Amino acid sequence: MPVGPSHGGGSHSHSSSGGSRSSGSSSSYSSSHSSSSYSSSRHSTCYVGGGGGYYGSHTPMSSKEKKKLWLIIGIVIFSITAIIGSLLFSFNIGSTLLIRKDAREYKEIIERANNHEEGYYLITINDISTHGYSNEGNYMITYGLWGDHDSSFEAIYEVKRNGVYYFYLTYSFVDDYGRNLSGESYTAYSESAVKGLSSMTFAYTLEYDKDGSWDIIDVNYSLKTNMDYWKVHTKTLVGLFMFILFAGLDAFFIYMLVRVCKEQQILSKKEEKNSSEQPSQKDNFERMVCEFCGTMIGKSDKKCPSCGGTKFVVTKIKKNFKE
Repeated sequence: MPVGPSHGGGSHSHSSSGGSRSSGSSSSYSSSHSSSSYSSSRHSTCYVGGGGGYYGSHTPMSSKEKKKLWLIIGIVIFSITAIIGSLLFSFNIGSTLLIRKDAREYKEIIERANNHEEGYYLITINDISTHGYSNEGNYMITYGLWGDHDSSFEAIYEVKRNGVYYFYLTYSFVDDYGRNLSGESYTAYSESAVKGLSSMTFAYTLEYDKDGSWDIIDVNYSLKTNMDYWKVHTKTLVGLFMFILFAGLDAFFIYMLVRVCKEQQILSKKEEKNSSEQPSQKDNFERMVCEFCGTMIGKSDKKCPSCGGTKFVVTKIKKNFKE
């Protein structure tokens, strides 16, 4: 069955007798967004013995470390934005699909009423004119109207689009069988349309779902002029676009972060390998020394220049310089 619209309508309340109709709910979206900051530093603190205090030394980040940091920040931001987009989409897709379903069912009711099927009715209310106007706080604009069939209407401002105010209607009337009916429209009437409203034709029935409630719809209803649909449909598309765009950027940044980390690992392994293959500067070499005093003996020396000894031995000495 058509669920029908439901609006906030500010402080307005409406009552009617006789027939009743079912009402549904349109979704609204609100989000609270908290921003987070990310900071990172590498800092070493050294103690100076006898100096009575500490001093700090800051190690500058390498280009790859800076790149990793910015990639991580980007991933966090894009993830949050993608989540907001997914929530915006999920909060509004249900209402979007529901209003589309309503449009199909209302179209069927109108067609059956035009074909004069049993249990489906048409009524045209004429001589509609404005008899009241209010502007509460410069945002809640309402118009009161009445016509024949003991009808009364209230047009309540809901949406402003491209500088044009759009209204939904609450109405009640007495049909040709003396039944009191009431209902509420979607937001589909501009301010000029409300002011110029002179007649309106409704299709209505109890037979569509046989739940005891009247389904009532303006025979000129169109999904294209439904501002309630425009609101939720726009939010649905924006949420979907945000999710696709920022989820894609998030995936790209994650790929780049993994790539940078792998490159850093490969570079680190190369440095370790080069360090292990580099020949030591502290090679051992043999020299002649005096057996008695240990003084090194030159190649042309026959006696120890220190003690005069003539007995020499060969020993290994470590060098820490290049010859």
